[in-house]
Amino acid sequence: MKTFRFFIILGLLATVFINCKKDGSNDFEGVRVTVDGDEWVAPTTTGIAQAGLLAIIGTNATGSKSLTISLPDDIEPGTYELEPFGTVDVSFNEGGTTIYSPKSGELVVTEHAGKRIKGTFKFEGEEVFNGDTASFTDGEFNVAYQ
Repeated sequence: MKTFRFFIILGLLATVFINCKKDGSNDFEGVRVTVDGDEWVAPTTTGIAQAGLLAIIGTNATGSKSLTISLPDDIEPGTYELEPFGTVDVSFNEGGTTIYSPKSGELVVTEHAGKRIKGTFKFEGEEVFNGDTASFTDGEFNVAYQ
């Protein structure tokens, strides 16, 4: 009888898992962005709140490419304008010598509660040293922080 009950429960669990659909909006955790048409997903993401600021940093394995989002640690859900060196800022660093800062764009905080922040961003970036430009679209972050 125990064996029969085990197989019934196993069959029910299998049915539940097979029929469950994942909600695509909640699957991603970390930081990603599309840069001039090429998606970049940070393999490592860290979030730290300290001295009134919240920093979200996504990096590749060697640290040669990174994306940093900085904002007030008490930021409320809403839409924020991105501008050079603003209160809410995003920067993208390639190789330590190519750093893009937003000329214009927006960051949307969709959720901020319980030491987790989620949102999206997009901006037109300008390289800090030589003025080259790049388009940053479909940016997304979903990060727990300390």
